[in-house]
Amino acid sequence: TTHLKNHLRSCAAYRHSKSGQADVGPLLLESSERNKVGNNGVDCFKFDQERSRQDFARMFILHDYPFAIVDHIGFKTFLKNLQPQFKVMSRNTIQADCMKIYETEREKLHEALGKVRSRVSLSASLWTTVGSMQYLCLTCHFIDDNWKLQKKILNFFNVKSPHDTAEMSKVIEEKICEWRMNGKLFSLVIDDSLVNNAVVGELGYSHFSSELVLDRDLFRMHCCANILNLTVQDGLKVKEVSTIIERIRGSVRHVKKSQARKECFQRCVQQFGDPVKSLVLDCPTRWHSTYIMLETALAYKNVFSHLPGFDRSYSFPPSSTDWDDVQAVVDCLSLFDEATSRFSSTKYPAINFCFVDMCSLHMKLKEWCSSSSQCIQSMALKMFEKFANYLGEINMLLAIGSILDPRFKMKSIDYLFSQIYFDDLSERIYDVQGAFLKLYKVYLAQYEHIVLSQTPHVSVGNDSTDGELASSKNVQHSNKNTLDFMRKGLGRLLVESSQVQPKKSDIDLYLEEGVVISDDDDFDVLKWWMQHAERYPVLSMMARDVFAVPVSSVTSKSAFSTSGRVIDHYRSRLEPETVQRLLCAKDWLREEMEASLQVESEDGLSTIFSGIGLSKGVELVNEESGSEESLSPVFKLG
Repeated sequence: TTHLKNHLRSCAAYRHSKSGQADVGPLLLESSERNKVGNNGVDCFKFDQERSRQDFARMFILHDYPFAIVDHIGFKTFLKNLQPQFKVMSRNTIQADCMKIYETEREKLHEALGKVRSRVSLSASLWTTVGSMQYLCLTCHFIDDNWKLQKKILNFFNVKSPHDTAEMSKVIEEKICEWRMNGKLFSLVIDDSLVNNAVVGELGYSHFSSELVLDRDLFRMHCCANILNLTVQDGLKVKEVSTIIERIRGSVRHVKKSQARKECFQRCVQQFGDPVKSLVLDCPTRWHSTYIMLETALAYKNVFSHLPGFDRSYSFPPSSTDWDDVQAVVDCLSLFDEATSRFSSTKYPAINFCFVDMCSLHMKLKEWCSSSSQCIQSMALKMFEKFANYLGEINMLLAIGSILDPRFKMKSIDYLFSQIYFDDLSERIYDVQGAFLKLYKVYLAQYEHIVLSQTPHVSVGNDSTDGELASSKNVQHSNKNTLDFMRKGLGRLLVESSQVQPKKSDIDLYLEEGVVISDDDDFDVLKWWMQHAERYPVLSMMARDVFAVPVSSVTSKSAFSTSGRVIDHYRSRLEPETVQRLLCAKDWLREEMEASLQVESEDGLSTIFSGIGLSKGVELVNEESGSEESLSPVFKLG
């Protein structure tokens, strides 16, 4: 054992373990990514130029890095020191690699969409570059075989301005055919403008209109997030509201204008306030930021009242009446803010609760119209006028989506309609029931066709010898066969008469059974339908298509904007085809990369923690906020 003792004296790993320092470096090397030729960390690593080149190109796509970064001396120096063997490509080569990734991922998506057994819905939204060039973003929404909601950007193409209705509808139709979706469309959600309404009309009467569900009746959907956005815009333009907002904005701007004023404000906070939030100056074109500004300012209303004693340049603080109006405006905006965020989500369906939320907002606006506050009353009256017009035109799909939520069923329709409509209540409820049953019959026919196609076909032999033999036997035993036939007929009659009632359809079962009682805000309606698909085979097919319909054509970030969706300066300088390829590739790679990083993170941390004596359940805490840190990436278009 002498040679072993001599080895221990010179073994670095042994000295580290004796001193309590665990070497976690080798633990970070993944067996799937590196060729192991030994047991130590650095020696087992084998550099792969092609793999690194692919990762390099994906980095540019995922994080919107400009191609010119490869010419930056600091970046080149960093890469050289990090991995001397890596050969940095030119910007043209990097761009070409990105385009190849786009083509590869496009083929994958083409193949995946071809295997989708349900119908798909589309959303379309307009984007504008800094130079006023316009793009149309066409996005596909569907629920896969695992009952997971999927969203994929199909195209992001340049459109001419001013828009020609016939030309735009023709281009959209071409894109639909390119992706071979003309026989699988269910609904289209598009921005609310006269031009786009006309575009939907053109598409509804195109050559594939006969393949739509119920002959176009459910094809067009309003963008509900846009309806809320337009409603809020009208409310914020009311003189009483804009005046109070400008007063608060001026106070916040005053504090943030100089360091001396910030220090005066902080001294006042220490004496009269609770510094739990930071003051926020809004961006006037994004009403969500205005809402946040008002909300944070409310936390410091006592501070602003005493601020003139600390800052002589601040002499006109908001009055107590002003703060009451601010509170009322914040209460109003908070409901629209929450609803907009829910409608714009891409992680879960929104159509099942959209109808309930829209009707609830309608009732709340009606209540505010009778408010004792002149400010909130004026705001509510203006918003109610806009909102009521849209609510009367809301697609029947929203009501159907609510019925297909097992927590609501027809109960939601009965209650909400009774609160909103009075003169023609019964007629409106009857219309919804009729539309629901009509759509069900479409899926019932599809289901019966599927069952029939899967039923084994029994062939009957027609050999002449067999026929002659059968004929001979029939002649010999005609009397016996006649008696058998009569007995069988009598048996069928007895069986039919013994049945008390026919078997109920799944729509009858679903509507007659009680609602699911759940106070869980995270109730997974897709999981529920996946678990009950066997009990409700036809309704589950219908629910799968309906729940894939988005109620917003835009992301939550854009839904709050009053200035439209704008592409950033970097992308605005690129060629239209390059813009499309980069944005589409980013969307297609995002989910794959997020899932990969999550698995690697969980596996890697588990290995590291076990290597240094920590449990897997250890929490990662943000030192500044003291809260659990969220590391989920955000996909943005502009």
